[in-house]
Amino acid sequence: MKILMKKACLIIAALMLLSITACSSAAGKKASGENATAGATADNTAGTSGDGTGIGSGQASVIDMGKDDNTRITVASSDANNRFLEIAVKKFNELYPGIVVDIKQYSTMGEVYKSETEDGGSIIISKNEDPGGEKYIKTISTELMSGTGPDIINTFYIPCAKFADNGFLCDMEKFIEQDGEFDINNYYKNIFDAAKYKKGLYSMPLGFLTDMLAGKYSLPDGARTDNLTLDSFFRLAGETLGANGVGGTYVLNTSERELFENLFIWYYKSFVSEESRDCDFTSSEFVRLLKQIKDAADKKLIFKSADMASWPKERENLYFLMRSNYDSNYLSYFLNPRGGNNVYAMPSLDGKSGIGADIWWEYGINSNSGSKGAAWKFVKFLISEEMQALPEFYPFPVNKNAMAAKIKRERSTEAGTALGVDNPIFSKLFVYPEKNLQILKIAVEETEKYFNGQRSAEDTANVIQGRVNMMIKE
Repeated sequence: MKILMKKACLIIAALMLLSITACSSAAGKKASGENATAGATADNTAGTSGDGTGIGSGQASVIDMGKDDNTRITVASSDANNRFLEIAVKKFNELYPGIVVDIKQYSTMGEVYKSETEDGGSIIISKNEDPGGEKYIKTISTELMSGTGPDIINTFYIPCAKFADNGFLCDMEKFIEQDGEFDINNYYKNIFDAAKYKKGLYSMPLGFLTDMLAGKYSLPDGARTDNLTLDSFFRLAGETLGANGVGGTYVLNTSERELFENLFIWYYKSFVSEESRDCDFTSSEFVRLLKQIKDAADKKLIFKSADMASWPKERENLYFLMRSNYDSNYLSYFLNPRGGNNVYAMPSLDGKSGIGADIWWEYGINSNSGSKGAAWKFVKFLISEEMQALPEFYPFPVNKNAMAAKIKRERSTEAGTALGVDNPIFSKLFVYPEKNLQILKIAVEETEKYFNGQRSAEDTANVIQGRVNMMIKE
């Protein structure tokens, strides 16, 4: 269990340092026309019904894909050192010699670290010089508004909903519909669906990371349900720790801030509507969320943010949030706890618990690109088995064949647990919706003042409401 605890902490620490990169039709549905040509924007298919057929025409409407060969395309990267992207460009250029792919860096490299993976790969980690993505968003926005910009855009920081509404991004759902070679059954469709906006796929997810709960001691069977509430977890965990001789009141090794971030992302759509550009932070639900977290800290069930700097040995016996996990072994432990590795679904406020999944690494296609065909080929290559099965691609892949390779490489089935690519654990993931990271930043900044006792929960909610409302209506 100590190994699990330390490894989880290393995962979180590494991901905090990363220069983070990343903003279908019915299963099995295909249409012809990968090399079809005609339209420049995501909106030029307005004469197309939701199933991809031309209204009154009885046939599929064809999208202009521009050049798909003998061209040069540019990929925007907000990561100063992305080894996976560099490998992808090299391999793609060899596979399609008529398409030259260039990476355009939109960030400067800070201090660099190199981490070796257990399976022989390596992860290059560099300090993020633009942690909030403000500079990246401003630069990309300026270029796109002028009708220029890169062909392919790293959309992790990008407010994809706003960019889609402004016509900056292509709806790749329509590309999938007319691509006769693309088979949605080879991918985790629920991950694609979570990335959609107004039924369109403006940002292609490459992979995902998982959020779970873990601990040294096995909780009662009542904790292994799909309706574990936060209050129920605190009670069961407290009883379990006490029965195992762990003194004190603390049960969860996390801070107010970290718990708020996790629950806010979980309930993001309850407070923010990207489609209507509206928000509701003054609701009783949001105020209750704040008060419940602060109450847990006041009762010393979780830690105050200021107290997280110290690391007394007894904290190793507490339960903890295993956020941003990319090791399939922990999914295996969820199915079959063993060796002191007990993994559980994330508890929630309303009892709808589950394993959280955060989309990791995403790319969109510039609607002004004259080489959409070539750009689409490259995006498809990024989610191919060839690329996603590489050790350098550390998240859980959206490609099922690549997931099988990852599970085999990480030996997460050695204990006999049936962790296959079609295990229900993947289809039941609670995939976090696309979120505006600037809204998350505002919420975290303002709630810190409440947790520190500087103002009330109601006043905090009003301040967040005002700031977010002003931002999303710009």
